[in-house]
Amino acid sequence: MPDYTPDPRILGTGHAVPPSVRTNDDPYFDPYRRLHEGKSDSELFQGYKTRHVLADGETVVDLMVLAAQMAMRNAGVTPSQIDMLIGDASISDYLVPNGISEVHKKLGLSKSTWPLAVTTAFSQFNAAMMMADALIRAGRATYVLIALGDNWTRYVHPETPQALSAADGAAACVVGPRHDAAGWALVDTRTEVAVDYYGSMFMTSDLVAGPAGNLTKPYFQITDKGAKGFKEFAAVRPQELAIQQLKATAGLRQVDGTWQDLSFICHQASSVLIDTWVQAIRPENTVSTLAQYGNMVHASTLFNLSWARTCRPDFTQNWLQSLCLGPDMHVNVSLFRRNF
Repeated sequence: MPDYTPDPRILGTGHAVPPSVRTNDDPYFDPYRRLHEGKSDSELFQGYKTRHVLADGETVVDLMVLAAQMAMRNAGVTPSQIDMLIGDASISDYLVPNGISEVHKKLGLSKSTWPLAVTTAFSQFNAAMMMADALIRAGRATYVLIALGDNWTRYVHPETPQALSAADGAAACVVGPRHDAAGWALVDTRTEVAVDYYGSMFMTSDLVAGPAGNLTKPYFQITDKGAKGFKEFAAVRPQELAIQQLKATAGLRQVDGTWQDLSFICHQASSVLIDTWVQAIRPENTVSTLAQYGNMVHASTLFNLSWARTCRPDFTQNWLQSLCLGPDMHVNVSLFRRNF
């Protein structure tokens, strides 16, 4: 156990997407258009423009490896220094084990480094950060690598709304003892669950009628109850919980209703949901890549943090709030601070 306070920080980030791009005019979306004949593309594709898509022979694990290597370079650490690998390759080749183990192999991490899968569905970044922060503070690890990857374009049905937003990508970060004040530190986290909606959004196969009883390929499904959950819970409680967190935090202040020095990243399933949250919370800055990168499901929040560090000159705020959903349903809001 160390005889000092480690003060865990995000020391480096990385992100990666496949080169292939799917635009709104792609024939892939024709089945959805036929089901909604008479609606314009501006109505169907509200908020979506392009998404990166894995091609045949490309894997989500390879994207995660690229993101993790970038994060380690930015953090100034080597694979041999990583004590714990936390993350999720979704969807993995096998039900178990998770593809995070293959990421471990391809990165050449130590045999003593545990590849720990976190499958909270959409909220993995916030959950992994809680774990990394606790492990480092307890002296169980010095450097923790978080790696998240998504290949859900292969696991949505083209006749469903979720196919419009689905995109592939990966992101990673290294968490370790403070090197300088510029690293993000986790300062608060809050969760609310509404598990009455459990079973209303899920990934599974359908049974094909007939004597063989064949199964379709697994795909993400949202029932009528799940759609109701978005309206009753996801469009209401996340911003209320986020505002409670901000109001309880010393050092944050509002000017004309806007939270000063605060950036906001969130689960990005739709522009409607993002706009609802942002209009209620009113951060100084919002980082969203929905239009250019689509919905990378659980990788989106960490991806946007990494992307903003390299691509957004206005990403200068010292506070960061990350809002993540879960389809069971739950919401977690985590608050980070730097330069203190």
